[in-house]
Amino acid sequence: MMCQLCGANIRGLGSSETTLVSIVANPVQSPPNFPEGPGKDDKLPDNNEIIGPLVIAQLLHNEKTLLAIGNELGLSGWGLNNSGYCSWLGIACGSNNSMVEKLDLSRRGLQGNVTLISELKALKWLDLSYNNFHGSSPPAFGNLSELEFLDLSSNKFGSSIPTELGRLRNLRSLNLSNNWLTGAIPNELEGLKKFNIFKFLQID
Repeated sequence: MMCQLCGANIRGLGSSETTLVSIVANPVQSPPNFPEGPGKDDKLPDNNEIIGPLVIAQLLHNEKTLLAIGNELGLSGWGLNNSGYCSWLGIACGSNNSMVEKLDLSRRGLQGNVTLISELKALKWLDLSYNNFHGSSPPAFGNLSELEFLDLSSNKFGSSIPTELGRLRNLRSLNLSNNWLTGAIPNELEGLKKFNIFKFLQID
């Protein structure tokens, strides 16, 4: 589907005004059904199968990344009691209880650098809405090739929409509303073929 409004300008708005941009296609009414995480005695997720060295390396990488994210954002509950990361608040893993597929950190008053989240390559669902994140929206989120749902709304992200988001070929729902975005809607968003509805608010 062609993006009729790509290239249109976005007004730069302050915190007292309603901001751009809600882009929604097949809006997701509720999160996918992710399985519960493993028991708290599991240091790393375990699906009772033989795990190869590459998988173990990925699990260790995920845990290291999540601990770094938790430290950066002040998520004090992550990593306590030797619990497996699939059981940490806001995290859900896939059917094999190993790869992080959902990260919901909405409405927690968080601030800090969220770029490290782009290291969680299996993410399908990322919700960072209603926090205090500021600066530019991370271009590195364009590397999350499995992402289907992205909500960065109601923060203080500024500057322009990263053109890298156009690489998210599986993306179905994108919400950037109530931020301080400026510039034009990237033409690269035209490549998001899974969008059926484009809805842009307050465009010059």
